[in-house]
Amino acid sequence: MKSLYTVGLLTLLVTIVACKKNDVNPPKKDEVAIIASEAHVFQDGGVQLVAEVLEVPWATLKYGFVLSMDSLFSPYTTQYHYIENKPLSKGIIRFDLHTQLEKNRKYYFSVFTVNDSTQLSTYNVKAFVSTGSKAAKIDSIAPLRAHLKDSLHIYGKYFSSRYFQVMFGDTYAQSNVLNDSVVRVYVPADLQEVKPIIRWQYEDFSATVTNEFALYTPVISSFTPQATFNEMITIFGDHFDTDSTQNIVRIGDFSVPVLSATRQALQVRVPEELTASSNVLTVTAQSQTVQSAEAFKLITPIIESAPLVVTTYEEVTIKARYLHPQYHRNEVFFEGVQAEIISGSATELKVKVPPGPYPRRKATLQVKLMDVSDSHDRDIAIADPWAMVSKGFNTATGYSTPNGVFTIGGVAYALVADHEKIRIYRFNQADYSWRAVNTKTDRPGGLYAATGERIYQYRAFSGQSDYFCAYHPGNNTWETLPPLTTDPAKSSSISALFTVGDEVYLLCRPADFLAGEATFALYAYHTKTKQWTSKSGLPHALFEGFDIGYPITFAIGNNIYLGAGAVMTGSGRFCKYDCIADRWTSVAAGGPIEGKGGSAFVANGKGYVIIGESFNYDYSSRTCFQFDPTSQTWAPLSTPISTNPYEGYGEVSSAFVLGGNAYVFIHNNAGGDDGGLYEIKLDQLR
Repeated sequence: MKSLYTVGLLTLLVTIVACKKNDVNPPKKDEVAIIASEAHVFQDGGVQLVAEVLEVPWATLKYGFVLSMDSLFSPYTTQYHYIENKPLSKGIIRFDLHTQLEKNRKYYFSVFTVNDSTQLSTYNVKAFVSTGSKAAKIDSIAPLRAHLKDSLHIYGKYFSSRYFQVMFGDTYAQSNVLNDSVVRVYVPADLQEVKPIIRWQYEDFSATVTNEFALYTPVISSFTPQATFNEMITIFGDHFDTDSTQNIVRIGDFSVPVLSATRQALQVRVPEELTASSNVLTVTAQSQTVQSAEAFKLITPIIESAPLVVTTYEEVTIKARYLHPQYHRNEVFFEGVQAEIISGSATELKVKVPPGPYPRRKATLQVKLMDVSDSHDRDIAIADPWAMVSKGFNTATGYSTPNGVFTIGGVAYALVADHEKIRIYRFNQADYSWRAVNTKTDRPGGLYAATGERIYQYRAFSGQSDYFCAYHPGNNTWETLPPLTTDPAKSSSISALFTVGDEVYLLCRPADFLAGEATFALYAYHTKTKQWTSKSGLPHALFEGFDIGYPITFAIGNNIYLGAGAVMTGSGRFCKYDCIADRWTSVAAGGPIEGKGGSAFVANGKGYVIIGESFNYDYSSRTCFQFDPTSQTWAPLSTPISTNPYEGYGEVSSAFVLGGNAYVFIHNNAGGDDGGLYEIKLDQLR
């Protein structure tokens, strides 16, 4: 059964008016074929219309009841209700009307027929007073689990000719009435509640449809376990949204676009923004977020090739797989020291070999990506003759390099001084470590030198008595010795402290050193007699007229060589003092004439000088000069210590020889622990 509304009525009325008077067997006015007899009004709403068919009108195709709010059956208030699937025959016909009735409203009704010429005929008119429409009744709703945008069906009765407003929680849903007993409703695409109460409203009535509905919960059952950047991975499971844009996938903390989606699979690409190699996957669908039980993992980089022999600061290329395509997101380490990455891609990195330290003179090559890494299966040989074997010095106490290192009895001792104390450390050549063995708090500061048995300290400050003492490594004690003077008014202005054999020499700055004929006074302390004697002073002009501030000294035989380190300029040609002849002479040119804070050592009967701070701040290399006392000539070695313009900024604080090797500390004036101890085998000094 269905209703025919105003448009249909107007069409039929026009057809009736157009009928010709000679139509076959038209109904006669005095011939009653059908009688509308009565209306059974139900107390709970609705009505049953009853009529009696006395004669079936000719060629009837359709029939039913017509209902109106007025007896004239005005088009705007008239409803046509067809009786379908049942041919018209003699007898009683009934039609139950459950909806579209207003309470306490008087209605007029009749029977209508339509023949095969579309002629509409109506019969006698009856009236009744309505009790209103029946309330819609819900029997069930199915299914009770669904996805967003799925359709549900509400089953019941008295649904026809009604407009239902259905809500899932606070979200409106689209719906349509299929027939008197079925309403179809769609789960809202923007529904946020997982278990919403479904309600509906119609006319002045509202009711709960169900409180047992719930959205399906998405499930991650498996996924591509490993991949690298920009590769596609697939997440398998169920109850995903088929619209890619309605799924949210995160790998770790990063949201990634969904490239394709079905109910059981999502495809995404591994983003370059990841900050960890292991990441939980999360999927948001059906207004719910679930995460994977296991973590997705980036494939660990694999080193394929690298040079097996390198020098520090050399630019080398490392071939590898599964690198981060943004080269700066990778890390490369040589023996645990991070290298500078110059350029790269997902398959190779160009890096600069760091300076060290390399205590093994070999390096384990490691490529690291976030928290995973791969190491080369072979060690990388460090070909530098000078190799940094330790980084800094005793950083726990804040010192990057010592004030001096002295070899006594086959053991190296480092002296570290500040304004509060002097500390003595003993060197372990096996692992390049330093162990504190002595601390002296009495009057630190001054200059330091050593003989083959003791370390000497000489301290002289204006207005204070001079102070002289010696450290005995054998019994780990300090001994106070007689200074050059104890009169504060005659305090020495010392420029250098050095030793030759068993004698300690003190070079003092003249008060009138600007005068051309001035000399730096020289005094010798005899360790056997504990007496001071005056020696021939260093002529000011021999040192090119500069004030001695940070000279470099070394002793070969009975001769002491002193030069460079002038105050302000770092200049000063080398001079030789002959302890036997008690005479100063010039040394041949060709050696270092500029370099404050340099250092020197003696090996194989020759002297070696390493410049420190250059006056023009040129740190392109730490050139080592060799002095041959036989030929009295200088020659720069072909093996500089460092080739980085900024590595080892500042002074070369100490150099010493031990066990067939030479060592030098490069000190960083800016502080920190980026100084280093460099080592070279004596047979490589060439």
